[in-house]
Amino acid sequence: MCVWSRSPTRIRIRLGEADGDIVVAPDANVQREAGVVQAFLPKPGIRDKADPWVIAEARVRGLMVVTYEGRTFGGTQTVKASTKMPPYARSWGCRA
Repeated sequence: MCVWSRSPTRIRIRLGEADGDIVVAPDANVQREAGVVQAFLPKPGIRDKADPWVIAEARVRGLMVVTYEGRTFGGTQTVKASTKMPPYARSWGCRA
């Protein structure tokens, strides 16, 4: 299972290849965790607004964060990869 999103209010969880995605509303634990994560992210007004919510869902539910941030579509690392979500997710103990 993994978590991803393009919007802080529409977090998607992929259950499996054949199962598709479900959209979940953040519960109280996720909301609390998202606030903590948001407080520690650099440049919070500039970062994607969904980042703390994706990281919070992954932490609370024990899921993997899935994103193309920091990679080209060919799979090579971008110049600014260290400023994208995967390193921040990993620093919070998430698989990314």
